[in-house]
Amino acid sequence: MWTLTIVRPFSVTVVAGAGGYFAPLIRAYIRRSGAPEDTGIRVALKDRKNALKNPYTHLQIPDIDFDTIANSPMLWDPIRYLETCPTSDGACAMVLASEEAAKKSPRPPAWIHATEMKSEPTMFSGRDQVNPQAGRDCAASLYKKAGISDPRKELDVAEIYVPFSWFEPMWMENLGFAEEGSGWRMTYEGATAMDGDMPINCSGGVLSSNPIGASGMLRYAESAMQVRGQAGEHQVDGARKALGHAYGGGSQYYAMWIVGSEKPWSEGGSGHVRVGVVELRPEGSLEVGPGVPGWDGGLEGRAFRFLQPAGARTAGSRPRARRLCLRRDPERTRDDRALPGGLPGGLVPEPDQPSPDRPGD
Repeated sequence: MWTLTIVRPFSVTVVAGAGGYFAPLIRAYIRRSGAPEDTGIRVALKDRKNALKNPYTHLQIPDIDFDTIANSPMLWDPIRYLETCPTSDGACAMVLASEEAAKKSPRPPAWIHATEMKSEPTMFSGRDQVNPQAGRDCAASLYKKAGISDPRKELDVAEIYVPFSWFEPMWMENLGFAEEGSGWRMTYEGATAMDGDMPINCSGGVLSSNPIGASGMLRYAESAMQVRGQAGEHQVDGARKALGHAYGGGSQYYAMWIVGSEKPWSEGGSGHVRVGVVELRPEGSLEVGPGVPGWDGGLEGRAFRFLQPAGARTAGSRPRARRLCLRRDPERTRDDRALPGGLPGGLVPEPDQPSPDRPGD
């Protein structure tokens, strides 16, 4: 397993390596959050079952179950052998291309919506190693760039760097998917499972493949494969937007990106601006979400997201955020709110965008 301490004859045994460094941080998280002792086992079981659906994973255990993980040797309390990532040999490559080059691809591209990197010193007074500030700042900046206000609702899947199973609930809080002290509840609720509302590490994650140096890029590649519909048996149904996450050192270096199946809107040539969420309810009405300017604030020329109504989704899938680009129609007035399609006064979809009364793909 990853940086496992080797016992040598005639030498002092030292509980060193990455596990020795991170185990006390996990204990601190357990004390702080009150997380049940079997949380790590549950995460490991999920990821190892996901690994069986991914032909590229390095560590596959066909008959894996809860008891097998629980009875595996304790390496660094509370980290067990099967709650730990392997040391693998492998590589990862991605092709980053211009929009023009992407148009020539035989497969749809994964559009980069935002990227971010942050770091902090290993040691400084008051440093929170359980929920590091650099990770929180990196995620907040990333979401701002991507126009995301509620990551758990607006992201469809995430590939998170989890070298030890306990870090999944810890990162759920660091990334803003859960309130501080409640990340473990997402594990217990099944929220991070492939059929949960926030699928995490459907590929099997770092717990199943850890080619040192490529492990972080694999998270990026897997998130891109999800929005391209190339993830095979571990594909999340209808995934349109995904997070890739990597970290290193003593939980001090962070790199993240958000990719999507659709081209992101920007404040460039078209002048479209992301301002919030508009929910298209099953009956077809539009509900303006928090943070969106009201009628008097002006809505024209802005890009919104809306959710497909229940009837437009495949069975078992959760609502997917979609974009609706609005432009001003001079023939319509601001007071004309009862328009076909339910758009607010004087606003109509851009011709090349999905209409709210046809919210399908």
